[in-house]
Amino acid sequence: MNAIKNFINDESGVTAIEYAMIAALVAVVMNAIKNFINDESGVTAIEYAMIAALVAVVGLTAVKTLGTQIQTLFGKVVTATA
Repeated sequence: MNAIKNFINDESGVTAIEYAMIAALVAVVMNAIKNFINDESGVTAIEYAMIAALVAVVGLTAVKTLGTQIQTLFGKVVTATA
Protein backbone atom coordinates (compact mmCIF):
# COMPACT_ATOMS: atom_id res chain seq x y z
CA MET A 1 0.00 0.00 0.00
CA ASN A 2 2.84 2.38 0.79
CA ALA A 3 4.41 1.64 -2.56
CA ILE A 4 1.22 2.78 -4.29
CA LYS A 5 1.07 5.97 -2.22
CA ASN A 6 4.73 6.66 -2.92
CA PHE A 7 4.19 6.08 -6.63
CA ILE A 8 1.20 8.45 -6.70
CA ASN A 9 2.96 11.15 -4.68
CA ASP A 10 6.27 10.84 -6.56
CA GLU A 11 6.76 14.01 -8.57
CA SER A 12 9.97 12.95 -10.25
CA GLY A 13 8.01 11.45 -13.13
CA VAL A 14 7.79 7.98 -14.53
CA THR A 15 10.96 6.59 -16.05
CA ALA A 16 11.19 4.62 -19.25
CA ILE A 17 11.80 1.44 -17.24
CA GLU A 18 8.61 2.01 -15.27
CA TYR A 19 6.68 2.58 -18.51
CA ALA A 20 8.13 -0.64 -19.90
CA MET A 21 7.16 -2.55 -16.75
CA ILE A 22 3.62 -1.15 -16.87
CA ALA A 23 3.33 -1.98 -20.57
CA ALA A 24 4.54 -5.53 -19.93
CA LEU A 25 2.07 -5.96 -17.10
CA VAL A 26 -0.80 -4.66 -19.24
CA ALA A 27 0.23 -7.03 -22.04
CA VAL A 28 0.25 -10.00 -19.67
CA VAL A 29 -3.15 -9.10 -18.22
CA MET A 30 -4.67 -8.52 -21.67
CA ASN A 31 -3.26 -11.84 -22.88
CA ALA A 32 -4.72 -13.62 -19.84
CA ILE A 33 -8.13 -12.02 -20.45
CA LYS A 34 -7.99 -12.96 -24.15
CA ASN A 35 -7.12 -16.57 -23.28
CA PHE A 36 -9.92 -16.70 -20.70
CA ILE A 37 -12.48 -15.39 -23.19
CA ASN A 38 -11.36 -17.80 -25.93
CA ASP A 39 -11.19 -20.83 -23.61
CA GLU A 40 -14.18 -23.06 -24.31
CA SER A 41 -13.25 -25.97 -22.04
CA GLY A 42 -15.10 -24.48 -19.08
CA VAL A 43 -18.29 -23.88 -21.02
CA THR A 44 -19.68 -27.35 -20.35
CA ALA A 45 -18.97 -27.09 -16.63
CA ILE A 46 -20.79 -23.76 -16.49
CA GLU A 47 -23.72 -25.21 -18.40
CA TYR A 48 -23.92 -28.18 -16.02
CA ALA A 49 -23.83 -25.82 -13.04
CA MET A 50 -26.65 -23.74 -14.50
CA ILE A 51 -28.75 -26.84 -15.16
CA ALA A 52 -28.13 -28.10 -11.62
CA ALA A 53 -29.11 -24.71 -10.20
CA LEU A 54 -32.29 -24.69 -12.28
CA VAL A 55 -33.20 -28.20 -11.14
CA ALA A 56 -32.60 -27.17 -7.52
CA VAL A 57 -34.80 -24.09 -7.86
CA VAL A 58 -37.61 -26.09 -9.50
CA GLY A 59 -37.31 -28.80 -6.84
CA LEU A 60 -37.41 -26.33 -3.97
CA THR A 61 -40.37 -24.51 -5.49
CA ALA A 62 -42.25 -27.79 -5.94
CA VAL A 63 -41.52 -28.90 -2.38
CA LYS A 64 -42.62 -25.56 -0.96
CA THR A 65 -45.78 -25.45 -3.07
CA LEU A 66 -46.78 -29.06 -2.56
CA GLY A 67 -45.50 -29.34 1.01
CA THR A 68 -48.57 -27.92 2.70
CA GLN A 69 -50.90 -29.91 0.44
CA ILE A 70 -49.10 -33.16 1.24
CA GLN A 71 -49.10 -32.34 4.95
CA THR A 72 -52.86 -31.73 4.79
CA LEU A 73 -53.38 -35.00 2.91
CA PHE A 74 -51.39 -37.00 5.49
CA GLY A 75 -53.31 -35.24 8.26
CA LYS A 76 -56.59 -36.40 6.70
CA VAL A 77 -55.24 -39.96 6.37
CA VAL A 78 -54.20 -39.99 10.02
CA THR A 79 -57.59 -38.61 11.11
CA ALA A 80 -59.47 -41.15 8.95
CA THR A 81 -57.50 -44.10 10.31
CA ALA A 82 -57.70 -43.02 13.95
